[in-house]
Amino acid sequence: MGQTKGDAQGGPADRTYDIKGFVSVNDALQVRRAGDPETETYHSRIQGVSQGRLSIAWPTSRGVPMVVQPGQVLDFHIVRDGALENFGGLVEEATPGPLALISVFAVSPIRKIQRRQYVRVKCLMPVEISGVAAGHLGPEASAETAIQTVSSDISAGGISFRHARRFPEGSRATLRLSLPDGRPDLVVPCMVVYSKFVSERRTLYRTALRFLGLSESERSRIIRFVYRTQLQAQRSGNRAG
Repeated sequence: MGQTKGDAQGGPADRTYDIKGFVSVNDALQVRRAGDPETETYHSRIQGVSQGRLSIAWPTSRGVPMVVQPGQVLDFHIVRDGALENFGGLVEEATPGPLALISVFAVSPIRKIQRRQYVRVKCLMPVEISGVAAGHLGPEASAETAIQTVSSDISAGGISFRHARRFPEGSRATLRLSLPDGRPDLVVPCMVVYSKFVSERRTLYRTALRFLGLSESERSRIIRFVYRTQLQAQRSGNRAG
């Protein structure tokens, strides 16, 4: 996929990529320090595009600017056509001030994010879990038992929630989820990844489900929701700052 996302060319880096045809001015970006999966996510927008060079607004998180220096390599994420993609960028110039801008050269092609790399956000949404064998839910459960609860977080790869009942790892269930996008509920087959005891004050388990049968259009809906949630959190942080 790499060679289809821009041609390599000479430049200030050993190898840079022309991604002009794949990003646009005002596209929103998520920015992280390269090589550190636990690093904080910052937010920016593209201000200008010229072959392999991007001019972007200085990345911020909750109103706090990212520490950026020339020569630093950053990891960029962008949503295109409902899919989350990323590329690496080398900082050429970092100009602080009222209109703080950063000049970046793309040093890797744009690649679609693999499922294990999907961004996860915290969210509270009503969910319904059904289809688990009655024996897994306790003696009072029937084959038609549906669990009503609230999600803890979500990504395009899965969802987690807390509930008083434990779900055995590897068991199958059906999830009904209503995204706030005005479209029909998602009904998705899932598998339980884990169900861990998390509370000493009352019996409570945190359960993670992996989506098994999402269509590309359904996955795109979740990706768009995750991205909007991140942007809203970032805007709220900027207003608070």
